Amino acid sequence: MVNKVDQFCNQAASSPIDSLDNFNQYHKNLKKLVSWNDVGILTDNDDKNTIILLSLNEEVVATLRLCLVPRDTANCLANLSESKSVVTYRNIQGYQITSYDLLTLDSISGIWIKAGQQSVNLSIDELENLFVRFEDDRKLKGRGKDFTADTKNTVWRESYGRCMFTGCGEKLDHDTISGTTGNYAYLAHNVASSEQGARGVTELSNKLSNNPDNVLLLCDKHHRLIDKVAASDYTAPMLSAMKKEFSIVANSLLDGLKYQPIPVYAVL
Repeated sequence: MVNKVDQFCNQAASSPIDSLDNFNQYHKNLKKLVSWNDVGILTDNDDKNTIILLSLNEEVVATLRLCLVPRDTANCLANLSESKSVVTYRNIQGYQITSYDLLTLDSISGIWIKAGQQSVNLSIDELENLFVRFEDDRKLKGRGKDFTADTKNTVWRESYGRCMFTGCGEKLDHDTISGTTGNYAYLAHNVASSEQGARGVTELSNKLSNNPDNVLLLCDKHHRLIDKVAASDYTAPMLSAMKKEFSIVANSLLDGLKYQPIPVYAVL
């Protein structure tokens, strides 16, 4: 059973707050129960649901939903943020949040953690425009920034020049058929560089376009697979997890090449 304090703190499980008076009253009472030092915004696929999360040292302590005009929503978040000038915005791309997900703080926190790589910090001044864009329900045309040399080099180092798709690991500095050496790698976005792409996300597509944490190195076959053949099967969180798993496995295997210290005994 959920106790009354947790039930109050998890306002997102109830109907959204639809007036500034109700928000101010909830905010006042909430401060008597819990403290927080971070404010987050969580949206799902196509921004159909928006959850506000309050965290203390990365632990979610309260959630709420607001049904207000964009300016009022932004002002409410500014009040919740108090002295902090930024909030964290995350999107769980490829997933639709359900009423079941909202039942407990733990279930909402699990989604928040899963969306960890699809995340940016926004200033308070950027919030009103973000909520206007959610209501417009239109994706921007065009693509985000091109890859810089630093981003390309970072992703190449992280991949050790191999395809990061789970189970592949193909070496991408030569063509296996002709034997010709060269660069046969493709850089692929987790969150698409275009909001209109298969894994496009409002605002995040532009802001994460040149972020190496949002980029995989892939062979031609798997690049086509996630972008052209079966894009709906490969969500941004899934690709982020794939990249993390590759890094763990690759480093574990390479660590096996290191000399291991052995005990030495002297017999006099």
